[in-house]
Amino acid sequence: MTELSITALILGAGLLAIYLPCVIYPAFSRDFLLKLPRNKIIGGVLTVISLIWAAYLLDEMPLGKFDVLKDYLVVLVPIVAGLVIFFMDELLGARALGGLLMLIPTPLLIAARTSDSPLRLLVVVIAYIMAIAGITFVLNPYKLRDIFSRILATEASTRLAGIFGAITGIVLIICAVTLY
Repeated sequence: MTELSITALILGAGLLAIYLPCVIYPAFSRDFLLKLPRNKIIGGVLTVISLIWAAYLLDEMPLGKFDVLKDYLVVLVPIVAGLVIFFMDELLGARALGGLLMLIPTPLLIAARTSDSPLRLLVVVIAYIMAIAGITFVLNPYKLRDIFSRILATEASTRLAGIFGAITGIVLIICAVTLY
């Protein structure tokens, strides 16, 4: 399997895991997702994951004369995570989800860059949609709440959104197994 097929398989499975509950349990999913932007526990967990991932990326990249600061990342990550969770607790779930959505496209684009398949652009488009959504949710966290309140207005619209996301996941899995 190529790097793109593995990445598309993981992305497709992730999309299925996220969207299938919206199809099977629309009422529960709707209630959960409408509370997500203000959920401090999930926001804290996503914040820690995002900061650890960002610190890993910083540690891997060449920073020139700032390379000496990499040794302090181990100390700075827990401090920054604590400060973010304490001082930015309003809509922390939306901000943390946005941070994660800005980090996820990196491995997707790296894997798509090495592939010759014209359908690699499906992964590229999804990666850029994630990055733009992440930037939006970090800068304007209330937008996630507004989007969720529109898309998840009824159980039928929640199920429809879940079907669309699940189909996207299935298409990615099929592409990963057969085309990439």
